[in-house]
Amino acid sequence: MTQTDGSYHFWDTIIKAATAIAVSSSVVIASCQYKEKVENEYMAPIWKKQVEVYSKAATLASDAATVDDTDKQIELLEKLRKVYLSELQIVGDSSVTVPAAKFINELDECIESGDCRERNLMPLASSIARCARKSLGKSWDRGFDELSEDNPMQAKPNEMCK
Repeated sequence: MTQTDGSYHFWDTIIKAATAIAVSSSVVIASCQYKEKVENEYMAPIWKKQVEVYSKAATLASDAATVDDTDKQIELLEKLRKVYLSELQIVGDSSVTVPAAKFINELDECIESGDCRERNLMPLASSIARCARKSLGKSWDRGFDELSEDNPMQAKPNEMCK
C-alpha cells in the first residue's frame, strides 16, 4: 500500500508541527528555569543580608527588653537605633520597621521615666521577630509555620505587623 502525495504532506506537516511544539516547549521551560535560577542567585546576597539585619534587630530588642541595667538598656537602644536608621531602612520593609520603631519609642520612653521594670517590653520585642519572619516568608515566597500561640510572652495581635 503506497501513500498518496496528499497523505504524505499531511503526515509530514503533523510530524514537523509536533517536533516544533516539543522543541518550543523545551526552550520555554529551560528559559524559565534559567531565569528563576539567575534571579535566585542575584537575590541570594540580599536575602542573606535581610536575615542578618532582621536577626540583629530582633536580638537587640529582646536583649533590651530583658535586661535590668539601665545603662545596658541605653547602650542597646543606641545600637538598635543605628540598625533601624541604616541597615533596616535598606533591606527591611514596613512590616518590620514599624514594630521596631514602636519598640524604640517605648524603650526610650520607659528609660526616661525610669519604669522599664513595670512595663512589659517582651511582647513588643517579640513582635519584631514575628514580623521579620512574616516578611521573610513573603519576600522569599515561602510559608513558615506559625509560632505557638500558647506562650503569653509573645506579641499581642494589636502589636503585630500590618
